[in-house]
Amino acid sequence: MDDQSSDIQSRLLRLRGVLLARPDTTMTPVPEEKIRDFLELFPDTPDHLIRLFRVIGEADLADHGYFLWFGATADGVHAHVDGATDERLIVVGHSCTGASEAYDSANGWRFGKIDECNYWWPDESPDRTFIDFLEDRCLKAI
Repeated sequence: MDDQSSDIQSRLLRLRGVLLARPDTTMTPVPEEKIRDFLELFPDTPDHLIRLFRVIGEADLADHGYFLWFGATADGVHAHVDGATDERLIVVGHSCTGASEAYDSANGWRFGKIDECNYWWPDESPDRTFIDFLEDRCLKAI
């Protein structure tokens, strides 16, 4: 395992531990078969995203009103998304407010947000990931 992979793994394990310590959080591992099927459709999926769903899985962060989803396309979550092609946006997180975090698989797996008005906003930083987002959201209190 190279240094970057090791760093991602340790970040994910820390995040998993923090999330599991919350009383109302539930996590469900994503089955390898589901991951393989997803990779057949999207073979260029970033390694960090697959690792996230192997280590953390799908989750309900009840105290945050937030869900982690694997393999959901925007057209399956939002009625319509302006600013991007719905079926190429992969939703990875969803808030009870109606906003979602997603990756644009058609544009280099750029991370961003689908807002409450169903508009796609690529993140300001092209290097930001869903892991960064989760750390900001869940680890700030530590």
